[in-house]
Amino acid sequence: MYIREIDRTLDMYLELKVRQDTEFFKATADLEMKLPVFIYDKDGQTWISTYFPKNSKMQKLNLLINKFNASEREMSFVVDSTISDDKELILIDKLVEIPSLIINGSDMKDGFLNVYARFHSSQIEKVSELLSNYAPNSKNARITWLGPSPGIMEMMNNINKDYPLSIVTYVTPINREDIHTREIPDSPRIIAEVKSSGAAKGDINTIVFCDLPVDDLEIIDSKSHLYQMQLRSPFPFLVRNRANEQHIMRIAYFGKLLSGKIEVTVFLPTDVIYEFYKILYQVAEETKNEVIVKYLIPYSENVWDFI
Repeated sequence: MYIREIDRTLDMYLELKVRQDTEFFKATADLEMKLPVFIYDKDGQTWISTYFPKNSKMQKLNLLINKFNASEREMSFVVDSTISDDKELILIDKLVEIPSLIINGSDMKDGFLNVYARFHSSQIEKVSELLSNYAPNSKNARITWLGPSPGIMEMMNNINKDYPLSIVTYVTPINREDIHTREIPDSPRIIAEVKSSGAAKGDINTIVFCDLPVDDLEIIDSKSHLYQMQLRSPFPFLVRNRANEQHIMRIAYFGKLLSGKIEVTVFLPTDVIYEFYKILYQVAEETKNEVIVKYLIPYSENVWDFI
């Protein structure tokens, strides 16, 4: 199964705008570009890492990089800042707990933090209830879209227009007896997608897309053969946590189980691809794990023909 075959299985789309009364949010209010953002937890407090392109010739951008003591990466500068009032972030955390809802990226523009999510229409009542409980009581949260999803393909196309994306696909052996995947048959007709790229404290929450019924999995929607499960696969788990520790943003995260191996495809900003594949090889060396990097390429619409 190709990702394009599940393009609109999650048939609803939610876009939230969140702002903060901080110097950093105010300083980015008049930038005429979107900046990728990674949201993470540090010592019980919510932080964001905002990525600035290294090749920018905008004087305003360079002033911000210097003013907020940005750290230098291979292809970007990164500003880490705290979220002072995390009521809006609590809303996001609550939304992620809803079956089928997946965060596919966040960015900064016009002084707002924008968060993009897909979910299945069977969960609309839960999503609406949460939004009605939180959004009307917050002066800093805005719902800018709640309706039919454009699909994962169009979402990636649109994000790639704002800042370039790349794709890394790797394959590694998997011991099904040691992990929570015994219930899933090896099948080219099944794809799993990770619900969010945030810090994982245990198993990895995933949505499982199938074109046939699968027993022993928690059902989200039986008509579309949509399930959810906890995945504990040591190597991808270590790579994901190491990337979280280094605040490396990922947009989307897919996995397939095939013949005793797991194939993982990650969409991420091109500016962080070096740091990500460096982690991939480091973890492989440390764990003595066999890893085959199948694709490491810039994003284009042609990728949907082979991933």
